[in-house]
Amino acid sequence: MAEPRRGALPLVAPVALAAFVALTAFVALAVHPVAARAAECALPNGAVPSLADADSEVRLSFVQLGMRRAARQSRIWAWSSAGALAFAAGFQLLGATHVPDEGDRVDLYIGAASVGFSLAQLAIFYPRVTIDQWTLDRHVAHAGRGVDRCALVAEAEYFLIRDARSEEIATGPAMQAVTFLFNIGTGLVLGIAFDRWHSAAINMFLGAALGELQIVTQPTDAITLLRRYRAGDLAPGKEARASLGWHVAPTALRDGFGLAFGAAY
Repeated sequence: MAEPRRGALPLVAPVALAAFVALTAFVALAVHPVAARAAECALPNGAVPSLADADSEVRLSFVQLGMRRAARQSRIWAWSSAGALAFAAGFQLLGATHVPDEGDRVDLYIGAASVGFSLAQLAIFYPRVTIDQWTLDRHVAHAGRGVDRCALVAEAEYFLIRDARSEEIATGPAMQAVTFLFNIGTGLVLGIAFDRWHSAAINMFLGAALGELQIVTQPTDAITLLRRYRAGDLAPGKEARASLGWHVAPTALRDGFGLAFGAAY
């Protein structure tokens, strides 16, 4: 019977040591992404220092979920407003083609132009959060395990700041002034060019009221979300509080058609 080779047993210790070192290195590399996720991320401008203590995943989730809610509210508002405005403009244009009086046709055409201006405002200043929310969700979903989470947090903060700024512009005093001046202009056109001052006064009042209604009903959830985020208030649940809801729909009357407005809170 063959004798075992001498020196085989002493080789076990070096081999075991090498295996232990390799296993330790593998575990360290595997755990490294987790450590990166727990790293502190840079703060946006205006944020309280305590926000840096929040984990990157908590910050990212707060912004992501908040933007989803803001986008949902803005989509409902935008499409409801667009439908109501389109109905109003179409109704006036249709009426202008059937009324026999030339002065009434002018009134309806100018009224349709005023509504068209509100539609143009809605199209130009369409809530950016509806687009940025989808973009952020797509980037987070396609981010690999080794992607820097702080980079995703920075991107989410960039979108949130941009969306809040967009809402401030769309609902600010400058937009209200532009709407007011446009309706004054349409009223002057009716009065000076067509000598219809009574219709001009009605058109200015209704146009200004419609523009103001569009501005004050626009959701500003991104502004509120950014304010909470900068203050370090990342507690969940507050965004789900009931808020004022409204709707507008065409309605049939005994002597014609109109718009019905409703609110719930």
